[in-house]
Amino acid sequence: MIETKIKEVEKGDVFPALYASEKRESVILVKKQLPDGKLEGVVLHPKQSFGEYSMAWSPTKYKRMGIGSELTVKFIQE
Repeated sequence: MIETKIKEVEKGDVFPALYASEKRESVILVKKQLPDGKLEGVVLHPKQSFGEYSMAWSPTKYKRMGIGSELTVKFIQE
């Protein structure tokens, strides 16, 4: 018996993903792209805005960072 399986994947963005403004002034973790094109997610950088949530991030202001990009966040309790 021979069994074959074909898994065809539609090319598209995989979420969650890191998006950043042009000069990396801000970085957001995007959960998904909404039907109107806006991005839904939370701010990771800068620290003054950490955790700010929105469903209206602009896809023209924020661009997807490359696969393998990393952002390290360290929490320190004093």
